[in-house]
Amino acid sequence: MAHLRLVLLACLLTVASGAGAVAVAADEPTAEDGPHPAFASVAANPLAENDRGEYVAVTVGEGTNLSAYTLDDGEERLGLPAVNATGTVILTAHPEAVRRPGNRSVVEVPLPRLSNSGERLRLQRDGETVAALAYEDAPEAEVYSDGRWRPVGVTEYPVVDGTSGEARGFVLPDAPAAALAPIEQADERVLLAGYTLTSRRVTDALVRAHDRGARVRVLLEGGPVGGITSEQAARLDRLVNAGVGVRVVDGPTARYRYHHAKYAVADGRATVLTENWKPSGVGGTSSRGWGATVADEAVVSRLAETFAGDFGYRAAIPWREFREGRRSPASRPSRGRSGPGRSPRRSTTSPCRCSPRRTTPSGRWFAVSSGRSRRSAYFR
Repeated sequence: MAHLRLVLLACLLTVASGAGAVAVAADEPTAEDGPHPAFASVAANPLAENDRGEYVAVTVGEGTNLSAYTLDDGEERLGLPAVNATGTVILTAHPEAVRRPGNRSVVEVPLPRLSNSGERLRLQRDGETVAALAYEDAPEAEVYSDGRWRPVGVTEYPVVDGTSGEARGFVLPDAPAAALAPIEQADERVLLAGYTLTSRRVTDALVRAHDRGARVRVLLEGGPVGGITSEQAARLDRLVNAGVGVRVVDGPTARYRYHHAKYAVADGRATVLTENWKPSGVGGTSSRGWGATVADEAVVSRLAETFAGDFGYRAAIPWREFREGRRSPASRPSRGRSGPGRSPRRSTTSPCRCSPRRTTPSGRWFAVSSGRSRRSAYFR
């Protein structure tokens, strides 16, 4: 029992490393008849009206009945429902607004509103605290877990070691054909991820793969620095008109600041590049870079899994929807929070710099970009 007390005190004294985290006081009374539920994560500031989707997640051991416990925030005390569950249980007032990845159970409760400026939460049994968690300054659209704030939907893919199959490296711009060869030879699938796509050769290869019966999907960044050019818009229009599924990552629900990937999964091979899918990158012209094509099943499967996760995530917007301006610049705030590699979330309501690009058969496009954020869009 003394060992259990020491372990619990050590957990309560741990100082979280994430921004806005605070330590829980060491003098909290603790119940000694565990095992008890523990806090897993908190979402206090969802990107939704009136913070719909706030939740507190707890880990529950086998056979534990939550009705023996209460959740206390210092102002209100919530009796937990009689739920027999194992694993992660999410307590929320709005279950329809909470995503359900993995084996998490979502339970509707009249959860007290969580303060964005900070809370001190306690799980109690018979008036004694069995677990405690405290946070300060909850960032928008982030979850507090394991002592730090992280964007909602952040991934934790492990490193994959290739153990078999062929690997082929090549240098750019010396060997541009090597970057396209897997796409040109694919008959079943092509999953192309990129930051930008302006190469006519790549576009032609994707359309031909689709015409051969391959399932072709393209995922790009929706707000690259400098905006989406009219040339890229024309390429994406052509792909969509040919039947290729094209999406762009954009908006406040994006998990990361930029979709900066440059790879393609083609049947049982995967090509990874340092350069963008544009003439200067894979067209054999101006940029020094390199690439590698591998046929290792574990590596290819992981890249395909990564693509599927990103392409199917809610921040991946179909190109036609994005293209038609259903999301105006003012409704696409800059992604991320302040910190290394992140930009503050703010609406692009600052004065815009608009400059004409080039005339296309469908009209003249204009780049619309904010001076304070890196969001951009194009409209006729």
